[in-house]
Amino acid sequence: MSFADFLLQRGAVSPEDLLRCIDYRRWLVPFVGTLAVNHGFLSAVQVLGLLEDSERTGKHFGDLVVERGVVTREEVDELLREQREALEPLGKCLIRLGILTRVQVEDLEAAWNRKEHLPAASSTDTSDG
Repeated sequence: MSFADFLLQRGAVSPEDLLRCIDYRRWLVPFVGTLAVNHGFLSAVQVLGLLEDSERTGKHFGDLVVERGVVTREEVDELLREQREALEPLGKCLIRLGILTRVQVEDLEAAWNRKEHLPAASSTDTSDG
């Protein structure tokens, strides 16, 4: 079970709250093309042209740049790692949007870390009594 599912199961957030947070987090994540420009792998003009090609062909931007030989697979993987690292943790997002307080998030994260989302181990009664 994911932390998001745990929050839903606990009734700490609604599905609508999670969607708001997901939308917000995606808005903050830098586009791979922008990261490629920042790293000097591509120019802005190249990125814009490749975006048009990506939309026309339906190929993911990263796959397209590797296929065209303008960026290596390793460089794309580096950019994707950087993009993932830029993703704000769910708890921080819930606080930022005013859905939960810092204390609530800390308490829920502590419960999650204690594995309270896992089913309790079943005990077998071996007594005859």
